[in-house]
Amino acid sequence: MLVPSISFSSSSFRVASAAAAASSSNNGFQRHQAMEALLQWKSSLRRPKRDDHNNSELLLPSWTMSPNGSSSSNPCKYWEGLTCNEAGLITIVNLSSMDLQGTLHHFNFSSFPALLRLDLHNNSLFGPIPSSISNLSLLTHLHLYMNRFSGNIPSEISLLATLSQLHLHQNNLTGSIPATLGALNSLTDLYLNENQLSGPIPQGIGNLSTLYVLAMSYNLLEGPIPSSIGGLRNLGEWFSSSNQIVGSIPMEIGNLTNIIQLKVNENLLTGSLPSTLGKLNTLSLLWLLDNQISGSIPSELGSLDSLYELDLSTNNLSGSIPASIGNLSNLKFIYLYSNTLSGSIPLEIGNLTNLYDLQLLSNSLTGSIPQEIGNLTSLGRLYLAGNSLSGSIPASFGNLMSLSNLDLSNNNLNGSLPASLGNLVSLSNLALWNNNLTGSLPASLGNLTNIFGIYLGQNQLSGQIPQEISNLTKLQFLQLGNNHFNGYLPQHICNSASLITCSIASNHFTGPIPKSMGNCTSLTRLRLDNNHLTGNISEVFGVYPNLTYIDLSYNQLSGEISHNWGKCPQLTNLKISGNKISGRIPPELADSAQLQGLELSSNFLVGQIPREIGRLSSLVILKLNDNQLSSTVPKEIGLFSELEKLDLSMNDLRGSIPKQLGKCTHLLYLNLSTNRFSGSIPVEIGNFVSLQMLLDLSGNLFTGEIPPQLGSLDKLTYLNLSHNMLLGSIPSTLSGMLSLITIDVSYNELEGPLPDNQAFQNATMEAFVHNKGLCGNVTGLRPCTSLATKKKASKERHKVMLLITSLLAVLMFLLLAFLGTFLFFRRRMKSIEEDPIITQQRRDLFSIWNYDGSIAYQDIIEATEQFDPKYCIGVGGHGSVYKVELSSGQLVAVKKFTSSSYDEIVDQEAFRNEILMMTEVRHRNIVKLYGFCSHTRHSFLVYEYVERGNLAKILSMDEEAIELDWTKRANIVKGVAHALAYLHHDCSPPIIHRDISSKNILLDSDFEPHVSDFGISRFLKPDSSHWTALAGTYGYFAPGSLSLSLLCGNTS
Repeated sequence: MLVPSISFSSSSFRVASAAAAASSSNNGFQRHQAMEALLQWKSSLRRPKRDDHNNSELLLPSWTMSPNGSSSSNPCKYWEGLTCNEAGLITIVNLSSMDLQGTLHHFNFSSFPALLRLDLHNNSLFGPIPSSISNLSLLTHLHLYMNRFSGNIPSEISLLATLSQLHLHQNNLTGSIPATLGALNSLTDLYLNENQLSGPIPQGIGNLSTLYVLAMSYNLLEGPIPSSIGGLRNLGEWFSSSNQIVGSIPMEIGNLTNIIQLKVNENLLTGSLPSTLGKLNTLSLLWLLDNQISGSIPSELGSLDSLYELDLSTNNLSGSIPASIGNLSNLKFIYLYSNTLSGSIPLEIGNLTNLYDLQLLSNSLTGSIPQEIGNLTSLGRLYLAGNSLSGSIPASFGNLMSLSNLDLSNNNLNGSLPASLGNLVSLSNLALWNNNLTGSLPASLGNLTNIFGIYLGQNQLSGQIPQEISNLTKLQFLQLGNNHFNGYLPQHICNSASLITCSIASNHFTGPIPKSMGNCTSLTRLRLDNNHLTGNISEVFGVYPNLTYIDLSYNQLSGEISHNWGKCPQLTNLKISGNKISGRIPPELADSAQLQGLELSSNFLVGQIPREIGRLSSLVILKLNDNQLSSTVPKEIGLFSELEKLDLSMNDLRGSIPKQLGKCTHLLYLNLSTNRFSGSIPVEIGNFVSLQMLLDLSGNLFTGEIPPQLGSLDKLTYLNLSHNMLLGSIPSTLSGMLSLITIDVSYNELEGPLPDNQAFQNATMEAFVHNKGLCGNVTGLRPCTSLATKKKASKERHKVMLLITSLLAVLMFLLLAFLGTFLFFRRRMKSIEEDPIITQQRRDLFSIWNYDGSIAYQDIIEATEQFDPKYCIGVGGHGSVYKVELSSGQLVAVKKFTSSSYDEIVDQEAFRNEILMMTEVRHRNIVKLYGFCSHTRHSFLVYEYVERGNLAKILSMDEEAIELDWTKRANIVKGVAHALAYLHHDCSPPIIHRDISSKNILLDSDFEPHVSDFGISRFLKPDSSHWTALAGTYGYFAPGSLSLSLLCGNTS
């Protein structure tokens, strides 16, 4: 009985041993096959070429196989990056950060049937991901991120049924996301971010019910968010930033009840925020910034009691901020800036005691700043700039001891600065610029010893700067410009030499510049212009290695220009205009090689322009006008290859204009007027093909003919050659100057016809007076044909006189005597008529300029039927405006001033003032005055008729306003700006309009703007104090006019 039994057991043992041996043999075969596959793949790899020492190291040196296949070649024990199971089969390949370069083309995936994890991240692998990767049927982790893989994601990846982590981010993958990925039911992590994937988010993504992380950011994905996204009930983190996703956020997003982080910012999302967002109770971070989401913020967001950070900035959100936001007690960051939110800031925001960062800037918020914000003692940053907030700054802000940045700029805040601001000892930046703040600076600001930026410009602050500001030793940026500060500057304003930028421009500071400025070697930008500072600048300023911009213009500074400015290697702009600087221009200025703007005008500089200045090859603006410079212009001026604006006017410069100036081909503005230049105008001026704003050679001693090369300046708008000794005819080539608006060739010896150019045809007679014999179709000039006829008749008379001289000698003598007497008295009467004193006396009774030979008092009275109201097109503060069609068919606008019961002008000053101003200006964007009449019954001004009327009327009519698109509106703004720049900078003395409003901007048929109504305008006298009373259109005042005591230069 025992034998069979023993025999059976022996047989079973042999069978089991055989099976084990067979299995071991099979595993060994698979291991050997895997080793060969890895070695084959290794042979295709290489290291990237680098400059470091790693290039000399062998690639995967442990990956070797002995010829006899000994155990020393066992990959599970000796090969780096590999892990095996108990059977000796490779289950993990981890070659991350091995500096490998190559492809997966030679990787035989079928040789790894037991592989669970493949990690090749952070290498330089490239090429496509092979579809054969689907042979890794047991794979759970696939990490190929931080390489350079390209091509599409193979749809065969969906066959990896056990895959839980798919990390393909930070590659160059393209194409769309395979819809088949929805079959990966075990997937928990899907990272596809930072590739170039396109197309829509597939609907099947909603089938990944186990998914916890979905990362798709920084791709080119488009289309809407699929509603199936609501199926991802286990989703904890969703990142889809920086794509091109469109449409609205689906309501189904409320099903993601386990989500913690949601980032879909920087897309093209539209529509409103779904109220179902309020169901995401676990949400701690919500980023929807930089989209086009509209509508209001749903009050349901107040239910997100786990929310830590809320960013809805840079959208089109409107409506008010819901009070329920005060329920978010865990909230630390709120970003709602750059929307169109309106209403007031809710008081409940004061409940967010954990809040660190509150940014509501660039909205349309109104009302006052809640005192309750003072409860936010953890607040580190508060940005409310760019709204319409009013009222005063709450004193409770003094409780915000942790605050480092406070920005309330660009609002309508008023009142004084609370002294409690001095409690903010952690403050590093204080920005309150462009408000209506008044009063003086509290001395407590000297407690802000950690501050490095104070920005208080463009307010109405007054008084002296407290000496305590010298305590701010870390201060780097000080901006106090455009206020009403007065008194002396603190002596130790730059005590620590840390000041980088300082602007106190446009105030009323007096006294000397503090000597501490000389020690401010850290300065990069300094503006002290438009004050009343005095003293010798030669004794104040030193050498500034970092200074780029300094403006000392329009003060009462004296002394000479220091040669030290040439030792400032970074200096790009030096402006000292409008002072009492004397002496010569130091040639050492040429050592400041970066200089782009040099403005020394309106001083008492003497001597020559130094030749060395030609080394300033980067110079763009050079203004030396209104000085006492003499001698000739150096030829080196032609080295200014980048020069755009050159003004040497109102000096004593003489000689000829150097031909080398023609090399300055980038010039936009050239003014050489009121000097003693002689000789002919150089033909090289025709090289200024960029010249656009002005060419003024008037008031010199130029002789010869006008060079025809001027016709090449087809962009030029203003040309003045008056008050010279030019002769000959005006070249016909000037007909090609199509941009020309204003021309003046008066007081020369010119003759012949005018060029066929609109600017010449539209010019008044004043532009041509006192020449030898100009003719053309301009009021006051004789037609060219009649002049030729007169010359012909004169020749015939001369011929007859020669024939009968012998017979009628006595008679001709008497006749000539009679003609001589007649011509003498006629010229005498003409000179009396041209006498400005006599002319002014006559103006009091009746004066009008001739226009086309047909404008006359009676013509206007008849055309308006005694100023019948039916011709009235507007009523202003000083009278009424009538549309008048003259007997010649010409349309004009007549501004009739209101008369009293005694037939006197009610506002005689406005009438005289408007005549005085309008006779001084000629600009394409300023309405043209044709004439005026001061009569006992009717006093009026005759203007060009501007077809569309005023801007206010057009904006009030729906159809007209729609036609006025943004391009036209921008052109209107540009035109008005050009007109104001002309009045302020090109008129001497400057003219201040004082009543710029939409009612005083007229638009012609091409929507070109024309500034009108100069009744309250003023000349700006440079040597006097400029104070004025409040003036302007009812319901509107120019921003600079809001104070009873202001600098006229800021008004328009």
